[in-house]
Amino acid sequence: MSAQTELCHPRTLLGAALAVLSRVGDARYRAHAEYRLARYAQAREIWATLAEETGNAEAWFMLGVLAEEGLGEPRNPARAEAFYLRAAQAGHARAWLRPT
Repeated sequence: MSAQTELCHPRTLLGAALAVLSRVGDARYRAHAEYRLARYAQAREIWATLAEETGNAEAWFMLGVLAEEGLGEPRNPARAEAFYLRAAQAGHARAWLRPT
């Protein structure tokens, strides 16, 4: 594999983006980058902080996705539903569409 091919690999690009974003400090983008790299525990930690400290609707929603899908934790529909409800109350439109 050539150096050029390695640089174009999606995980390499996401890793580079994660490094840049961690310097920028935007937690929302860092959490999504961690999620895409399947680092669910790290993504959950960032989203939990955002949700609890700022009431961020997207963070509550993504915590629901992690719980519903069992990503980095056992599946927990009741916990997912609670997160989706918090997301909906915080103004997340898609959270209202999740099955209960």
